[in-house]
Amino acid sequence: MNRGFLQSTSNLVTCLLQTPPAELLGLALLRQSTPAPGGWFPTDVPLAQVKQAAVEFIHYGGRCREAAHTLTALRPVPLLVSCPEFGL
Repeated sequence: MNRGFLQSTSNLVTCLLQTPPAELLGLALLRQSTPAPGGWFPTDVPLAQVKQAAVEFIHYGGRCREAAHTLTALRPVPLLVSCPEFGL
């Protein structure tokens, strides 16, 4: 058992707040390019970059699902409140 990593909810919050935002190629491409009038996708981006960005989004979504699944498997954290009914 690793007792030194996360011992409280405040440690978990601190850890999550220190996580940098994901730098995804698709978001960078959207910031750099302007879609054609009436269009949603920029037309001046090479197809290879669009493909790479799409694959990156799919993999990022998979990693997010895995992280969410891992978080659901965490043990409960005892409440530090004086009202026992609050935890119910």
